[in-house]
Amino acid sequence: MPIIYLAFSTVVAIARAALLSLLLAHHHTLTREPLNLLHTVPASVYNYKMQRFMDQVFYSNLSLSGCKIFYVNRGSILSMIATIMKYELVLLQFPER
Repeated sequence: MPIIYLAFSTVVAIARAALLSLLLAHHHTLTREPLNLLHTVPASVYNYKMQRFMDQVFYSNLSLSGCKIFYVNRGSILSMIATIMKYELVLLQFPER
């Protein structure tokens, strides 16, 4: 019975980590969508203000902030997921007592 629980909990943890990483990667792609739309503006309305706005959208910080002390962005989420997956793989290698 413990081996079934261990296998099930490992599969659930890996599936949750994979799903979270896919959702967050998709969220990052969606936040860049307005910039793609700004690149399609006609030349008649393109001026220095439009260029400045495009630069502001491009260089904006796309992340969650904890009182502006730390930022949780795509890289930090993916590194946390990788750490969790490594931890699960290390736990699988320990012998049962």
